[in-house]
Amino acid sequence: MSIQELSKDLIEATKKVLTKEEEYKDFFKKAMKKFGVSSPGELSGDKEKEFYDYIDKNWKGKSEDVQEGIFFKEYEDEDEYRRGEEKPYVNAIKKGGGKVGKTYTPDSRDPQLTIEFKGGNIDKIRKEVDKVGDGTEAVEEGYKSQKMQEWISANGDRRRVKEQDKRKYKVEDVVRDMWETASQEAKRNEAKTPVGKYQAPKLDESLNEGMKKSKMKIEPAILRDLKKLEKNEKGMNDKEVKMIHDFFKKGVEVVSDDGEPANISDKALKQFDKMWGKLDTFVRDEIYSIMKSHNDEQLSAVLGPYGA
Repeated sequence: MSIQELSKDLIEATKKVLTKEEEYKDFFKKAMKKFGVSSPGELSGDKEKEFYDYIDKNWKGKSEDVQEGIFFKEYEDEDEYRRGEEKPYVNAIKKGGGKVGKTYTPDSRDPQLTIEFKGGNIDKIRKEVDKVGDGTEAVEEGYKSQKMQEWISANGDRRRVKEQDKRKYKVEDVVRDMWETASQEAKRNEAKTPVGKYQAPKLDESLNEGMKKSKMKIEPAILRDLKKLEKNEKGMNDKEVKMIHDFFKKGVEVVSDDGEPANISDKALKQFDKMWGKLDTFVRDEIYSIMKSHNDEQLSAVLGPYGA
């Protein structure tokens, strides 16, 4: 899953998960403290039943049915898993009203037990899982399986699977990171200059007829700053920025008439627009700022058709 591809629905889902997981976690810890234990596994018999009756009666979190959800349990390695261990969790999901889908058992590449499900009451499913688990399980909602396969549970942590990243992260940090990264992406698409939001330039070749053509040599400082921008955009818009840098370096064909300020020719504008239209809003804003800081005349000549 690429963070840059997060949809608005997924962003909202991460916020919802963060809030609900924290609320239930805090409530469950307080319940264990009330019963004088640090883990539900320390309870047995009538005391265990009393504990879960207390959870059922006093948890006031918002209960709702979900369209889809996923259960996680991570093992140190595939040998720790015993065949059939998923059955209590499958039954817990069913008791919560969920319809169990695919089950993925641990293997050498991915030592986690994953169970997909649809429907059901998410809070009830979590309670049922708590009854049969040891506290290392996680139940989450609102994610499609192909997106969730990159994140797995381990004692309340998450680990990135797809890139074989062995570092551990707290679940709250992972969700918060997803949210912050998505927010940064949203900011990249917020226009801050007149040309940030792409708009097709007006082309009328007849206006260029009879006008004097020449090559405008772009300021070296602009070219230098474009190289810096290319480096900063590595993995994003670096190729497009390089194309614009090279286009500028060759000189931009402009037209002028009777001492009037020069403007990019329609021929050159067609070539430039193929590159300009591929840029993120943030990068168009950056190029505008670079040109404005060094040469207003060249800014107007090249980006004038876009509203500069």
